[in-house]
Amino acid sequence: MRISARYASLGGGLTGVEIAGELVEVLGGENVVIIEKMPFLMPTLNKPKASEVIEKFMAQKGFKIVKGNGVVEASRNHLKLEDSTVLNCDLVIWSVGVKAPTIFFDLPVKTVKRGWIVVKPNLQLQDYPNVYAVGDINHFALDSDCTIKMAEEAILQGKTAAKNIALQLEGKNPIHTHKPIFLSSKPKSLVSVGFNTALMIWENKLLFGKMPYVSKMFIENIVRDIKSKIGGGTAAKLESILLRILSRILSG
Repeated sequence: MRISARYASLGGGLTGVEIAGELVEVLGGENVVIIEKMPFLMPTLNKPKASEVIEKFMAQKGFKIVKGNGVVEASRNHLKLEDSTVLNCDLVIWSVGVKAPTIFFDLPVKTVKRGWIVVKPNLQLQDYPNVYAVGDINHFALDSDCTIKMAEEAILQGKTAAKNIALQLEGKNPIHTHKPIFLSSKPKSLVSVGFNTALMIWENKLLFGKMPYVSKMFIENIVRDIKSKIGGGTAAKLESILLRILSRILSG
């Protein structure tokens, strides 16, 4: 079977959904297809209701959606899917998820899944107290849960790691443990889908429409404005405080 679209957004996670939404708003649904290997969109959120809301909106806007069918071959002008379907397209936008880069260590380092480095609660590597792994490259576990790979989570981890490194440089124990707010069991995200519309997921709360979009733009513009005026270090500190306050308000 062959299908055609001018633009293919490969990956139906948060980034893929946002990119596809903006493309459809500008180019029209008939020109864009979004492809996701899992049977539903935004699988990292593990929220079937959120996926259902997004897919219903996309159907209304004329999106082409292919689910449960991964890509096995990519060439200059087509993609071949797992079921042998061939997708003809002019441009592929690759947003298939987060994978740790290949790093060669002199000594064995424990990794899981896609090469993510296992860390202790203070973000040190398990067997190497002078090495820290922060953000998308690590696997931070909390009981049977783990953190979601998001920029906001990486910012919070960076603050904790910096405090511990400073203690070590002073000859003290790195006693600060990271307290994540972006966990797989409690997803939190604002996802824009074009057309001045967004989806807010905050643990068990779900809101879709114009207001989440306005909130997303407001938060992002504030952070961007702060960074341009006071510098990255102070801005990161204020952003981490803002994230934790927002988490407490919406989770309460």
